[in-house]
Amino acid sequence: MVPLPLVLAVALPWAPDHILVTLAEDAGPEVGASLAGAGAADMEPLLPAGSPLAEAGGLGRTFVVTLGEGVDPVRAAAALESVAGVERAGIDPAGRGADLVPDDPEFSREWGFSNVDDTDVDAPAAWDLTTGGSILIAVVDTGVDPSLPDLAGAVVPGRDFVNGDDDPSDDHGHGTAIASVIAARGNDGSGMAGLCWECRILAIKVLDSDNLGFYSHWIQGIEQAVAAGARVINLSLGGDTPSGDLEAAVTAARDAGVVVVAAMMNDGDDTPYYPAAYEAAIAVGATDDRGRRAIVTGIGEWASSFGDHIDLCAPGVDILAVSLAGGTLPWSGTSLAAPFVSGGSALALTIAPDADPGQIEFALEVTARDGEGRPDEDTPGWDPYHGAGRLDLDLLLAVAAEGFVDGDGDGTPAGMDCDDSDPALALDCAAPAGGSCGCALVR
Repeated sequence: MVPLPLVLAVALPWAPDHILVTLAEDAGPEVGASLAGAGAADMEPLLPAGSPLAEAGGLGRTFVVTLGEGVDPVRAAAALESVAGVERAGIDPAGRGADLVPDDPEFSREWGFSNVDDTDVDAPAAWDLTTGGSILIAVVDTGVDPSLPDLAGAVVPGRDFVNGDDDPSDDHGHGTAIASVIAARGNDGSGMAGLCWECRILAIKVLDSDNLGFYSHWIQGIEQAVAAGARVINLSLGGDTPSGDLEAAVTAARDAGVVVVAAMMNDGDDTPYYPAAYEAAIAVGATDDRGRRAIVTGIGEWASSFGDHIDLCAPGVDILAVSLAGGTLPWSGTSLAAPFVSGGSALALTIAPDADPGQIEFALEVTARDGEGRPDEDTPGWDPYHGAGRLDLDLLLAVAAEGFVDGDGDGTPAGMDCDDSDPALALDCAAPAGGSCGCALVR
């Protein structure tokens, strides 16, 4: 496991390549020389001719001034503020839409999506960009009950490998809970919301009513997910016996372009479980509502497992999920943390459908929030208790929106590259003067 550089999410505070300049009513042609001297390369009216807003605050005399390459917008605006013929000059500030908060009555209980302590995954901010699409996510588990209101219309029936039929109904509840965290229909005025509430769930049953199953069924389930066109496979299951066959299936799925997400399991030690321990899987640990590795004492005692194979973590204690009996119940475990990453991966793929599993995993790890757990466990950079840190959907989708194409061949996708035309400047470059950067990350 290679330690990752520390990164900080910084919203670009202003346009990096232009400023706004309002000319005085008596401005003469000589003002052009001052604009050029400050770095202006071109200028166009802010509003079209005859605009009804032209007389408001001088908007009819306001221009978008494009700056030359490398010109700092803050300095250019400051240089023009006192120039004769310029009424005002300033940066073009950046902003964002208000976070999308769904109207589902149970959403207030979904602390892992959003909470005042900021130990969540910033789902509402991410939903400003997308709430999902046609992405198919395979839940390879105990099955899924498609009749429950929160999953109505979300489930595509796959196969039941436990009973050998085409009815992957859930006779335990685990798989349905996982599916609801990923794709419970949101913003519909009822129940709860899933992370990718417009995505589709492919239900594949490989665990029985006791939540147990054989590796052979897991392999068959993975194969069907790939054959059915799933872009993400959620494996909230694991065994402590390594298997070359299971590893081959997970690796083949990744090679076929599928993001494979697996739970670290809940033993609270470094015992490797499979498939999470395989290189081709994204291994997910669990955090609590204080941002620490999940360690639950008393009744139902458990703790998030750790080890050299962990990739990142996500909320996994008292996670609201749909119950087979109707309504919702809180579930806990790394089984519930994994669907956060599966749902987040699907959201990223909705924005960047051509991204491959390696790009998604890289983005998940680089954008994760680091250093929020117990000081003796959450050391700077990658650590065996939290991996790269806790899932951050807001920053992940910002990177996806910037793009995963590597323009300069330096191994860093555009959304994480501070200069995608210069291979010497990549993930760890400093922010240029003025605080802007050509990507969603600034060191």
